Amino acid sequence: MAGMEELCQGASDAAARIGGGIAKGSLFTIVTHTDVDGISAGTLAFLALRNQGGKAHLLFSPHVYPEDLVRLLSDDPEFLIFCDMGSDLLPELVKLGRDFLVLDHHATDNEGENLVNPSTVGMDGTRDISASGVVYLVASALNPVNADLSHIALCGAFGDMQTLRGANERIANDAESRGLVRRRKEIRLIGRRNRSIEYSLRYTTLPFIKGLSGNPVGIRNFLKETGVGDDPKKTISELDDDMERVLISNLAERMVKNNASTFEAEKLFGATLHVLTGQVPTIEDLVDYIESCGSLGRYSTAFALLSGDPGSLEGAERSRLEYKEKILQGVDLFKSAVHLANIDYLVLEGWDEYAGKLCGIYANAGFSGHQRPIFTLSLDGSNVKVSARTNPRLVDRGLDLGRALKAISSRFEGSGGGHDVAAGAKIPAKSIEDFVRELDREVGLQLAEEEVEE
Repeated sequence: MAGMEELCQGASDAAARIGGGIAKGSLFTIVTHTDVDGISAGTLAFLALRNQGGKAHLLFSPHVYPEDLVRLLSDDPEFLIFCDMGSDLLPELVKLGRDFLVLDHHATDNEGENLVNPSTVGMDGTRDISASGVVYLVASALNPVNADLSHIALCGAFGDMQTLRGANERIANDAESRGLVRRRKEIRLIGRRNRSIEYSLRYTTLPFIKGLSGNPVGIRNFLKETGVGDDPKKTISELDDDMERVLISNLAERMVKNNASTFEAEKLFGATLHVLTGQVPTIEDLVDYIESCGSLGRYSTAFALLSGDPGSLEGAERSRLEYKEKILQGVDLFKSAVHLANIDYLVLEGWDEYAGKLCGIYANAGFSGHQRPIFTLSLDGSNVKVSARTNPRLVDRGLDLGRALKAISSRFEGSGGGHDVAAGAKIPAKSIEDFVRELDREVGLQLAEEEVEE
């Protein structure tokens, strides 16, 4: 695969620097993002360092902006490692005069010996490798025994909506050869192997199925109408092949009728993984637990679950149920979304940790009648945090949310970026109206450029 050899060389160089830091007795400070990929990446980095006898602190942060670096320096870190963030901060980090590494997969124009990022070697960090995958390459170069952490890297990849292609394929091979996972092609609802069908339909929000997700009465009616529900306490894995096909076809038909994107409907069935180590049976369940814990700020529970702590599952399950209730409440907020020519947006208060997930549901599950990108603006003192999501159909037409937010936020003394389908930014609160107007214009221009090229 183009770029893989160069990426692995960068990972090997980074591992050598980490090994040198361990030999010197340096205390590592790992700063990682709070989504599934970030939590997985940070946990993997911490465990790899611990396996090598290194000492580390693990900090979770939803964002690190230039002004946040002063706070990080106040603890006098000896060796900083940024996971799933930091690529666009490279110039500022160099000026700090500290040992540091950035292990990331977000597109960037920056380059340097401190950065391991697939975009610098021509690889697609949005689809072929996650930040957890990058950390895994470094960890494996540090010590081959860290291949036993490969399932954590796959959790990060699936958490970022990636599939088993590119570097992820290689990581899956490592995990499967060590008996950590087994590949399957099947329905991908959570709880399918150890929870009732009713539970699976009620608490699966990826994909979000309008009329069923969070709706017990709707679920019972659906199971009765389709003939699947002779025993709603059965697990999906206990259905015979014919009945599973009936379930999948009826769910897909329902989603299409509700104007869900093809991308969302395709999440119902496909290549996936059974997890053979720990207490969680499927990769979707593991991702869902980490998403739930992370969104509620329960990072220690997420870390414990990924680390194999047998006492962590009960807390993770409580977090899942609490998180799902919040998501279902949040979906109702989008009835108040403002519709402009090219975008939809909503100003939120108190929903910052859920904004990205809610945006993803809105953009793909059929809530956006015009299939437009959605932006949430969450008030945070004198600033506004922006989350954005779209669906792959608009990306295919030329939309790049990361490029749009990076360009527009910089005009208002802010900062932003991310992937084409998912991105974020931070701007001064005083600039909301002008920012939204410019963003609507930028999205329109991007889509128009593609039409002209065609």
